[in-house]
Amino acid sequence: MIAKLKFFIKQDLVSNILHTYSSRILLIILGLFSNIIITRYLGVENYGIYTLALIIIALGTQFGNFGLHAVNIFYVAKRKMLLGMLLKNSILFSIVSGTIIGIIVYLVSIIYPKVFNVDPTILLIIIVMIPISLMSLFTKNLLIGIGKIKLDNKISIYTRILTILLLLLSIYLFELDVNVALCIFAIGLLVGLFFILKILKKNVIYRYKLSSKLLKKISKFGLKAYISAIFAFLVLKSDLFFVNYYLSKSELGYYSLAVSFIDYVLMLPVIIGTILYQKLSSMKNDYEKYKLMKNIRNYFFMFYILFLIILYNLSESIIILLYGNVFYSSIIYFNILLIGIFFYALETIEIQYLITTGNSILIVYYWIISFLVNVLINYIYINIYGLYAVTASTIISYLLIFLLVRIHIYRKVNNHEYKIYKK
Repeated sequence: MIAKLKFFIKQDLVSNILHTYSSRILLIILGLFSNIIITRYLGVENYGIYTLALIIIALGTQFGNFGLHAVNIFYVAKRKMLLGMLLKNSILFSIVSGTIIGIIVYLVSIIYPKVFNVDPTILLIIIVMIPISLMSLFTKNLLIGIGKIKLDNKISIYTRILTILLLLLSIYLFELDVNVALCIFAIGLLVGLFFILKILKKNVIYRYKLSSKLLKKISKFGLKAYISAIFAFLVLKSDLFFVNYYLSKSELGYYSLAVSFIDYVLMLPVIIGTILYQKLSSMKNDYEKYKLMKNIRNYFFMFYILFLIILYNLSESIIILLYGNVFYSSIIYFNILLIGIFFYALETIEIQYLITTGNSILIVYYWIISFLVNVLINYIYINIYGLYAVTASTIISYLLIFLLVRIHIYRKVNNHEYKIYKK
């Protein structure tokens, strides 16, 4: 068993995962430090507004990417010569799409002001940041696609350090508010984007012209990934909009902290999912893909369930120590969300197998079902049970998508094994 584990760890895929996660541990520490600065200086209500602004930017990024982020990793991992074409498309598309999404955000805020409920200055920062966020997403995925995962980790660390230094400088020079905090976040994105673009341009080896046949193929693949990613994001983040619309700013602040803390907990499965996707995309045999995914998932399961149990027992001490007693109410919501996170983490790894074996369209349906269940529970029960209804809807949605993916994989693999046996 020990020898098998040592062999497993030495594999290139696992090496990338371990390197990335060790880098992300440092990022977690740096992220917690910057989050502590922001929460303690902004307070509960302003922190809720700050988090909501970041969610709107993320929502704009999800709606504006049209699946190009998934296309970039998938196709550049298969054919590195496509890098030049994909890079050019990513830059142009992020500007055009980001501008359109920004206009839509502005119109929604005018027609339905209660949906976002932020002041004009914050709204302007959000609109400007959406194209930047899109370009950052596209280029980071290209960097991962060509195998520069460790380099991407270094850039992330350096930009996070820069963000912290700018936060401390802003506190020293003047009072930190939501506008300043968002501008600092934007500067971090821009600096990281500059270095990623510089590296990608050096790795362009062929100026590939896009054919109509390839464009159709890319568009079809990207559209499936796009719709799936939108509904996955809405299941994860739409709760904050319900809280912002129906509940108080204080409750938005408490729930925002619980959700932001959950993002750190999800970092490992997201890393594994991203790197596994890149690896599976470069493999040809579907059953070999399943075996690799299964091995990764099984080792992950043993570690992650122990990690969540420890975190549950330490959550009160950690949150009070880092953020103070003012965020004490966030603890119970964080602990409840851990139940759903367990199912979501496993699904994040397993779904990479389905995506890379031509099952993207069914995954879209699964996420749509989970999203509708999430919205229905929130709509019916949020005014009765408040944040408890919100956390319950999240758990049920995560469990549902986990079960749908697990059943699909079970059927697919059994059918595959049966065909091999018959041959």
